Amino acid sequence: MEWRFSALLTRRNVCSGIQKDVDSFHAAAARCMMEGRFPIL
Repeated sequence: MEWRFSALLTRRNVCSGIQKDVDSFHAAAARCMMEGRFPIL
């Protein structure tokens, strides 16, 4: 039971970490587009 709970917490941490990376990537891409540079995705 305990290992399942810790696995759930770990999975949530991984997902939030990925979401943070996605958000920062979108911010960087938007900044490049505003400057007229279109990064190849």
